[in-house]
Amino acid sequence: MGNDNNIKMEKKLENLKARLNIYKSAVIAFSGGVDSTFLSRIAKDIYGDNLLLITATSSTYPFYELEEATSLAESGFSKTDIRDLSTKLQLPTATKQSYACLASRFPYGEKITKVKLDRLAMAEFEVRNLGFTQFRIRSHENLARFEFIPEEMNKAWELKRQLTDICKKSGFIYITIDLTGYRTGSMNEVLSDLDKQCHQKKTEE
Repeated sequence: MGNDNNIKMEKKLENLKARLNIYKSAVIAFSGGVDSTFLSRIAKDIYGDNLLLITATSSTYPFYELEEATSLAESGFSKTDIRDLSTKLQLPTATKQSYACLASRFPYGEKITKVKLDRLAMAEFEVRNLGFTQFRIRSHENLARFEFIPEEMNKAWELKRQLTDICKKSGFIYITIDLTGYRTGSMNEVLSDLDKQCHQKKTEE
């Protein structure tokens, strides 16, 4: 089974290189994330000095993590494939977590401002420095709602004073830990089934 997986991985890598070899040079939107780092490493071998990396900034992305989406799906790569090959290439991003746009931290209907985005980014940055690996701070006006993965929930309770201080310093008044834990798309839970279908349709258009 392991050998079959290696063969499939090599075919995907060959497919990617074949696609890149169509062009004589390339410009890659580089964020420092898992996808763009892996793609840049492969592209460097092909283009050499004819490769240009660019990074764009936006208030809706954390200043520490501009995860610009770089699609490798056309070559058959899954996120697991990219992480596995990144490990083999000894890339530092092999185990790096992906982070969604900061706008996903706010509930529907709440006005999002640069001030709110900046305070949220700073709070998450400081919480990450405490050693947490996968979490979200959901912003509900003056309330910060933490979502932690199960493996780090006990640690969150142990460091609740530090978490509170970080959020207070960032401008939040109330701080709470969501007992359900971390999950993607939790802000969509308030939507009805019809709303979710409409939202999904708009996303796909």
